Amino acid sequence: MTIPLQTGYVYGPVVSRRFGSSLGINILPTDEKVCNFDCVYCQYGASVKEEDFSFPPAEEIKESAEKHFLWMQGQSVSVDWIMIAGNGEPTLHPKFSRIVDDLKRLRDTYLPGVKLGILSNASSCFKPEIQNALSKLDRCFMKLDAGYHSLFRRLNAPQGSSDQANLIWSDIIDGLYHLPKGVIQSLFVTGKVDNTDPKDVQEWVRAVDYIHPEEVQIYTVDRPTRVEGILPVEKQKLDEIAKRLTSTTGIPAHVFV
Repeated sequence: MTIPLQTGYVYGPVVSRRFGSSLGINILPTDEKVCNFDCVYCQYGASVKEEDFSFPPAEEIKESAEKHFLWMQGQSVSVDWIMIAGNGEPTLHPKFSRIVDDLKRLRDTYLPGVKLGILSNASSCFKPEIQNALSKLDRCFMKLDAGYHSLFRRLNAPQGSSDQANLIWSDIIDGLYHLPKGVIQSLFVTGKVDNTDPKDVQEWVRAVDYIHPEEVQIYTVDRPTRVEGILPVEKQKLDEIAKRLTSTTGIPAHVFV
């Protein structure tokens, strides 16, 4: 069984393996998972299939964030990150660029010094307007779990036909290559779907080397998954994958369990 969706625009602070204490910003509907992927390991279950939802207004998100930031300032509540994440893929919001500008201004006003970042599946990062918005963040944490498109389809299950999935894959690689301040986040699993086979890891290393991000974060599942039979990977194997990447490419890799 997966976990419940975030029920507000602002949630936390929460403590995570990779980001310490972070305040989450959900810019998507609070009653539906809105994503163009259906990753087998997703903690939120399946994405909504019909377009019978509406994105929350940017002004409502801004007002909610300002209220929360002001409260945190008054209470001297500290966090390491303000992280745009939430119920799906945040860059799908049609006002994403405006929301980034709003959050950056609010952060500078009420919580100066706190880093502003995003968790994204990287599916939109090839678009110029999205790249421009992402470049304004302190760091972009972008998904890349596979090194070739057929494994990408099995693991991340992008919505649409096989041809569309191949196009998405090409766009992701191109977008990540041109993205500044990018960190790759790669999740490895075994069981019903497995991306830890030596050949799979070799192709993943090759893709990461081409993109050449600032660093790579490697982790595995620690929550319920959308598909049964998706299992975590032992830390020893994750360490081996990280060592292989760094020894081959020189890119720093950090394992989080």
